[in-house]
Amino acid sequence: MMSKKKRKIQQIAEPDNKQDEPEMQNSVQLMSGVKRQHYTNRNLPKRSMTASLWFFNAEKPKVEAEHPEHSFADVVKELNRRWAAADPETKLKYESIAEQDKERYDREMAAYKADPLALDKQQHEANTGEELVKVEKKKKSKKKQKRGHRMAEQDNKQFESEMQNCMQSKNIIMTDVKRRHYVDPNMPKRPLSASFWFCNDERPKLEAEHPERSLVDILREVSRRWAAADPETKLKYETLGAQDQERYDREMAAYKTDPLALDQKHEANTGEELVKVEVDE
Repeated sequence: MMSKKKRKIQQIAEPDNKQDEPEMQNSVQLMSGVKRQHYTNRNLPKRSMTASLWFFNAEKPKVEAEHPEHSFADVVKELNRRWAAADPETKLKYESIAEQDKERYDREMAAYKADPLALDKQQHEANTGEELVKVEKKKKSKKKQKRGHRMAEQDNKQFESEMQNCMQSKNIIMTDVKRRHYVDPNMPKRPLSASFWFCNDERPKLEAEHPERSLVDILREVSRRWAAADPETKLKYETLGAQDQERYDREMAAYKTDPLALDQKHEANTGEELVKVEVDE
């Protein structure tokens, strides 16, 4: 009787076990992708630094000030080169600092092993207020940096899209079969934005200063200069953009009432405007 009951119970439990197996596998896969949190004891003494690290901390601001265009890897290479070429007196100075730091670490580690909470009462409790203030300042500065980066990215995207529209308007490219593209000579010229007026002034200067650069590099430099321009410069070109917009609205209103009103003006400037464009693929 007991064996029959066991078999019946096993038969009932088999579908549930089969259903649970894939769910368990999925949960195991999800848990394997989760990063484990690394816990660091705040009472653990700060590790001592070598002589070369002390030298790096002292020389890194100087190298970054002398070579602002260097990347982090280039700065580290330059620091390694300077450390290798340093005179014995300089190395002796930083080796003595490293020895003092090592003594400090050994002393604090011995106290930590004797009483792991000894530094909590002396240092951490005394510096909690200052550390909290530093953390808050870091958070605020990071928020400001992120906000500035977002604003700069938006300006760069807008500027690049306007530059692409300008290039496409100058060089009309037909993607399909050969066709003719007719442009009304009486149509008013579209207005330029403030960044576009700035580009028209700065682009010839950059091409003269850096003739080896490509068009893409020049546009990137113009975009960077526009993003870093002072408010007075931007106000100047925004005024030009507003005046050009007023001119366009005025001419467009006249064009809608009488499409041939601007015919004389366009006929006088036939050498500057495109009347008919035929582009082969």
